[in-house]
Amino acid sequence: MSAFVRFLTPTSNVAKWGVLRQNVVSAISGVSHISDCMQFSENLVHPTEQYPRKDVTLLPPITTPDKVLCVALNYRDHCEEKNIEIPTSPVIFNKFPSTLVGDCSNVRYPTIHTEKLDYEVELAVVIGKQGKNIAESEALNHVVGYTVACDVTARDWQKKNGGQFLLGKSMDDFCPIGPCVVAKSEISDPQKLRLSCYINGVKKQDGNTSNMIFSVAYIISHISKFCTLLPGDVISYWHTEWCWILPQSTRIP
Repeated sequence: MSAFVRFLTPTSNVAKWGVLRQNVVSAISGVSHISDCMQFSENLVHPTEQYPRKDVTLLPPITTPDKVLCVALNYRDHCEEKNIEIPTSPVIFNKFPSTLVGDCSNVRYPTIHTEKLDYEVELAVVIGKQGKNIAESEALNHVVGYTVACDVTARDWQKKNGGQFLLGKSMDDFCPIGPCVVAKSEISDPQKLRLSCYINGVKKQDGNTSNMIFSVAYIISHISKFCTLLPGDVISYWHTEWCWILPQSTRIP
């Protein structure tokens, strides 16, 4: 499986790109941005520069995206469970790029008071090719790969701001992502993926992308009607199950 990572070695603070396979990270050349992985081939791999995963620090695989877009209320079973009307068109909001942090990074509890901090594990799609007015049938051709994100939210601030999601969703560190981007070629159907979230070792969320109301391809096509999607943009798809308020110093592995 080809899973792309950014990492630091124990002896260098210069980020490298690599491919993660069976808990071994191999450095790759010719990559300075995740979109370069659209043209990945085995001759880019350095077989003599390999590191056990435990010996490297994995960084966020996405760097300086133009947009971090999210989809709300996109799972039918969740809407039915909470007696929420099923949307007839996608509900889109955004986070700032400054929300992105790496796998297993600390999420700083906001200095501004919040009593309703929570989490959602989500499938995140990474755009690899620019597009505008993309046909749904062509949408997945604009994807470089898939990763996992955690949509952290201050629910009280989400509701305080005149009903606008932005402040409650875009505080620093509110989008842990990674640890890798799995190449699109490795995922035959993004609508058949299981997502789970564990809090302190206890499973809190467990669902499948087959329950999405609007598919990955449909959402990409829909968003591209409003704005140009650029290489490195992230689209995160809301999870199927409800979440619970987090106390400080909670661990989400």
